[in-house]
Amino acid sequence: MNAGLKVLWNHNVYGITPTIGSAHYLLQHAKEHNDTKLMEKIMQVLRRNSLPLQPGTADIVFSICYNTDRWDLLSKYAARFVQAGVKLRRTAFDVWMEFAAKVGDSQSIWNINSLRGKSIKHYTLTSGFACVKGSLLERRPENAAATIKLLHKHLPDQKKPFVKDELEKLVAEWPTEVIKRQKKDDRKTMEEALIEDIPKMISSMAKSGLDISVDLDKLTRQPEAA
Repeated sequence: MNAGLKVLWNHNVYGITPTIGSAHYLLQHAKEHNDTKLMEKIMQVLRRNSLPLQPGTADIVFSICYNTDRWDLLSKYAARFVQAGVKLRRTAFDVWMEFAAKVGDSQSIWNINSLRGKSIKHYTLTSGFACVKGSLLERRPENAAATIKLLHKHLPDQKKPFVKDELEKLVAEWPTEVIKRQKKDDRKTMEEALIEDIPKMISSMAKSGLDISVDLDKLTRQPEAA
């Protein structure tokens, strides 16, 4: 792998011109092994050699950060890609927004969504539901319901059934995930807010004409985490 990194250096001993393609090959290796240290080394070499970052680079880097649960690294490199003027793909925005929702950072959700909107018109299920979660984090269940209704309206017909799947995951999985990532003193407050606001969101959806049944029994209090 060191030989591979050397190939990325300008004027390397092998006389091979460094390319972003060879960097992507090494990044894929890092992704397969969930190796953030290797990813950081590759990104360092890219910067030192002034190799241009590409949308494909972001896809791989964001994926590694998500898979290894490194929000700090994703935030760091996302800023670098944005600063470099890289036109991020829908896939990168999806990973970035989903991770922001997972850690409970509503401000990041809105910032990323604003950036996304400059180059990508339509929402995906992932980016749409990240905004739903952002509204719930800010205790705005009616806004969350309105977002789901809008998303459902504009999705292609073959994707509409997946709204129910995402809604079920939001009820059964997301609260546990986001609560455990908060400071211990803040967990109970967030838990109580979500247990109160998610049913309000479902009710608001039904009142507006979008009646999707979900099992709210799965929305239960979590055992006190250490």
